[in-house]
Amino acid sequence: MDSATKIDAKVLYDHALASLRHASDIRVKIVGAWLAMYSAFSGAFVWILVNAKQYLWVVAVAGALMTIAMWFADYRNRAALGRAKAIGEHIENDPACGIPQERRFFSGLDEGVRHGTLINWFGGISLVLLVAGAVVLS
Repeated sequence: MDSATKIDAKVLYDHALASLRHASDIRVKIVGAWLAMYSAFSGAFVWILVNAKQYLWVVAVAGALMTIAMWFADYRNRAALGRAKAIGEHIENDPACGIPQERRFFSGLDEGVRHGTLINWFGGISLVLLVAGAVVLS
């Protein structure tokens, strides 16, 4: 593509919407897997509590390591979410776009509490509790 070739704004806007949807689906899968792993760790915790109490701390350490891994997975996905939002918002803010202010999708996405902020709080609190549990149980 040379510098004279221009991409149609509608095609680019549709691509930004599809990219945002795809990255959001990945985020849902990451959070779902994260919660499923916590469910599995709770089952392991109960089994170890009954059969080998002295190793309870291992479940907490494994949970903390898994929390870090899933947190990084979500953090890596945020770039795709942010890029799709930025492209869509740039198109909406162009006076030639023709999208009425009240029908603009991307321009209002960052209002309120961001999902990334909630995930950071969830991951941080979970990590602190799991590390504290590992210390207390060791």
